Amino acid sequence: MARAKSPEKRQAILTAAIRVIAAQGLEAPTAKIAKEAGIAEGSLFTYFETKDVLLNQLYLELKRELNHGLRTGFPSDARLKDRARHIWDQYLDWAASSPEKRKVLTMLKVSDRVTEASRSIESDGMESLKIAMAEIGERGAFAAAPGLPTTVLTALVDATAEKMTGKAKLNQTYRDAGFDVFWRATK
Repeated sequence: MARAKSPEKRQAILTAAIRVIAAQGLEAPTAKIAKEAGIAEGSLFTYFETKDVLLNQLYLELKRELNHGLRTGFPSDARLKDRARHIWDQYLDWAASSPEKRKVLTMLKVSDRVTEASRSIESDGMESLKIAMAEIGERGAFAAAPGLPTTVLTALVDATAEKMTGKAKLNQTYRDAGFDVFWRATK
């Protein structure tokens, strides 16, 4: 009879993958990830059949974590600027508090190793946020460029999170300025 898979080992592999990929990129060897997780490389493949399966699961885990934060307390009935600010603040909080995760998610977003099936799952339960982003996309400079608001928001969050690193005194200044730049594009 096959041994039950340990949720703790699975999580240790994902955590190790984040650290190793953040340092070495998506081409980091699975042997390095396994060593970082404190397991044999063969054990890694007990949990994830291939490296691509590992990368897709890592993508899904990171997106679920980020999306959970974005959905938490989302003010569905608030004015658009307040909904946009919620998305901004929640995304920025996650990005600034998890620089390795942010870096890995950024790499995975543009990787052809992440399947379309994984990309479609990642947005489940995000209807209210999608509506807010669609409304933003109908305004100002964004009106002529479908899909651009999310790309701009993500880029500004990344840039703002980088600026905030190690500069606690200026964190609120950067946070407010970054959102202001984003919001001005809606006018």
